Amino acid sequence: MNIVQSVAEVKLELAKEEVEELAKGIVLNEMMASTYISSVIALEDQKYVHILCMFLSYLISTLGTC
Repeated sequence: MNIVQSVAEVKLELAKEEVEELAKGIVLNEMMASTYISSVIALEDQKYVHILCMFLSYLISTLGTC
């Protein structure tokens, strides 16, 4: 088993599992796992971009005073 998976691979795997569960009549929650995972990944991406912007702003302000 490959430990490193792309976001697309994870989403596909979760979607397949959800289809199987729905076919069996299993509904655990209104929010499907793939939706939850996608939301978490999007939030992490936003956090990363925010931190990167803060760091770049710091660098620019620091280099501007040299």
